Amino acid sequence: VLHRYQNNLLIDITGASRALLDRVELNRSPLIGNQRGCAFELQCQNLINTTTWKPPQKMIDFRGRTLRQDGQDVTNIDAIGVQNNNLLIVSCKSIIYDRDYDRGTYNVIRNAQKTIDVAVKEWKSKVTKLTARPQGDNFNFSEFNEIIGVVCTPFAVYSSDENTLDFVKPSLRMCSSIQELIDWLMVNQGSNSVNNHS
Repeated sequence: VLHRYQNNLLIDITGASRALLDRVELNRSPLIGNQRGCAFELQCQNLINTTTWKPPQKMIDFRGRTLRQDGQDVTNIDAIGVQNNNLLIVSCKSIIYDRDYDRGTYNVIRNAQKTIDVAVKEWKSKVTKLTARPQGDNFNFSEFNEIIGVVCTPFAVYSSDENTLDFVKPSLRMCSSIQELIDWLMVNQGSNSVNNHS
C-alpha cells in the first residue's frame, strides 16, 4: 500500500482500507467465538447495570452460574436484571456481523437466523420451566412476580419466525438487539413501569 514516487511517499488508501478490514474482521473459529461470546455477555450485563434494572449483588452472582433442579442442569444466565418484583434473564448470542452478512450471503443469513430461532425456542422453554418452578437446588426466584426472558444479539438479526419476532413485553421482542434491549430498559425505569406496560 506504500509507493515511492520521486521524493514523495504515496499511500494507496483503498488498498490500506481493504487490508485493515481484512485484518480486523471477526474470526469465526470456536476459540475466538467463545472469547467473543464471553465479552458480549459482560458488555450486556454492564449496560444493564447502567439502568435501574441493575441487580443486587446476590442476583448478579447468578450470572454465569449453572442453575440446577433435582440434580439436573437447567440453564445458565448470561446477563440478569431486577426491578421491583420482576426478574430479567438474558441469553446472549454473539452473532457476527461481517461483510458476508452485510452482502446478504444466503448461507450466512440462514445460519444466523437458525441460530437465533433455535436459541429463542430453547430459552422460552427454560423461562417457562423457571416460571413454573422458581426454586431449585442452588437458586430461589420465588420472590419475583414475573420472569422476563429474552435472547440478545449485537445487532438485529433477520428472522421470519413468529416466536423470534414475538413480543414478551410491549416494545421488547423475544430476540432483541442489545440496543433494543437497552432502549426498553431505559423506557421502563419507573417503579411500576413494567406492570403498567403489561
